[in-house]
Amino acid sequence: METKPEIREEGDNYHVIIPKQLTTLDHLNVFIENIIKSKTAAAQTSDFEGVVEALKKRWPEPEASLKTKWEEMRVLVIDDQSTIRGLMKGALKDIGFVSANIDDANDGKPAIQKLRDVRYDLIISDWNMPEITGLDLLKIVKAVPGLSKSLFVMVTSQGHQKSVMEAINHGINGYIIKPFTTAHVEKTLQKIVVAT
Repeated sequence: METKPEIREEGDNYHVIIPKQLTTLDHLNVFIENIIKSKTAAAQTSDFEGVVEALKKRWPEPEASLKTKWEEMRVLVIDDQSTIRGLMKGALKDIGFVSANIDDANDGKPAIQKLRDVRYDLIISDWNMPEITGLDLLKIVKAVPGLSKSLFVMVTSQGHQKSVMEAINHGINGYIIKPFTTAHVEKTLQKIVVAT
């Protein structure tokens, strides 16, 4: 019979019961890591559902039509690196977007706060961010009827087929690969806007 540690949840605390027969801490470390991962995943799922519900209340209906003229479009640029945000905002201004219509956020959490106040026509998001990833933000936006028509472009250095397919399955409109140029941003956005 295999002897394993047991974990009990009581309120905000976990209690670990360690059998005397356990002679190494390796089993215990793996066990605790797995519990923490499963609890973190459950909390993230719960947080995700709460965010989606709050945004659905704010934006219950899709916008009648999407703005397709660049000078009229509201844009949200999300990246945890200020340099990349600055480069993207500069590229957008260079190709005809209006500075006053371009907002930015340094992660998915502040982006969600901005999405509660403004319905953006175009969202340009980094893939890898510390708190809420670009893919998670995409899932949130596409799950909210009032935001689902927003064009969503992922900026990434990731080109893994599995990741690309997952984003496509969740309604991504396009990709911009890092490092990018103003010409590349313009070409990508022209294709996306024409397709809508």
